[in-house]
Amino acid sequence: MAEGTGEAEAGLLIDIGPQLRARRRAAGVVDEAVLAAAKAGDPHAWAQLYRWLAGPVRGYLAGRGAVALDDLTGEVFVQLSRGIHRFEGDLAQFRSWVFMVAHNRLLDERRRQRRERSDPTAPEDIEEPSGGGGNVELEALTALGEAAIRTMLAPLTDDQRTVLLLRFVADLSLEDVAKAMVKPVGAIKQLQLRALRSLQRRQVGDGVTDLPAG
Repeated sequence: MAEGTGEAEAGLLIDIGPQLRARRRAAGVVDEAVLAAAKAGDPHAWAQLYRWLAGPVRGYLAGRGAVALDDLTGEVFVQLSRGIHRFEGDLAQFRSWVFMVAHNRLLDERRRQRRERSDPTAPEDIEEPSGGGGNVELEALTALGEAAIRTMLAPLTDDQRTVLLLRFVADLSLEDVAKAMVKPVGAIKQLQLRALRSLQRRQVGDGVTDLPAG
């Protein structure tokens, strides 16, 4: 259970994006040796890290309302691949770094979009249909999971969405979320509590559970 979260409140988010967790399991065991090998330039180790984290990163970006998810996720991992040899820390710290990069890359993308708002039909802002290939069933499940995350978090403020995604999808500590959002830990705790209670009130009011089944 995430720190600073009650059992009933944490239960609201247990089933967010089950297919993302399935992808992490499918990636196999990722340990410190895999991280060390990836830092040393082993392409197989890097591919294993990618399989472990690409789904959660994409889920985080989707929950924040990012467009062109494949492109943005790819840009995050390009940046990671360029900097991994300089990374110092253990596997948990690496995961935190990955999501901080994703968070900052999303902020950069939003700033770029604001600059280009005067031209709403700029080609780079138009998401083209993806081509064929790949695992169609897995891609469909991923799309459903991302849509469910967006729907569930839609009533929240942007800061509340960010906190929940970084805490429960990225699995970051309160301290790491505070660092990524440049806010005190106490403020992160309050945002998390208010967001979870807001979701709980919405579920009770609707009389249904919007969370995807596990």
